[in-house]
Amino acid sequence: MARRFSLHLVQVGNGPEGRSGSGLSFLRNVGSSVQLVSIGGHSRNDYMTPFHHPETSMNLLLPEMCWRKISGEEALERSFHSQTTNSDGEIFVLGGILMKNGKWS
Repeated sequence: MARRFSLHLVQVGNGPEGRSGSGLSFLRNVGSSVQLVSIGGHSRNDYMTPFHHPETSMNLLLPEMCWRKISGEEALERSFHSQTTNSDGEIFVLGGILMKNGKWS
């Protein structure tokens, strides 16, 4: 039996680089949909290269399932952190650890 997939659930745009240790949280309601924000995390291109924080440390998933990269701040380049938002759309990032030259610091 063939499965049908809804086209409105397909993610488009410049999705974030694959990563571990990032955070994803609700940002705000937009009509009947929600906007999500992804912050931080670390990745590596292959098994031979060290881990690094991707250049863009903050990404928005818009209601139409479209990713938008936001210019990263060095303060957001962290992994295994906590993040939350308030009703004003402010984002709070707490804790985490940094990757410097392939080593945790």
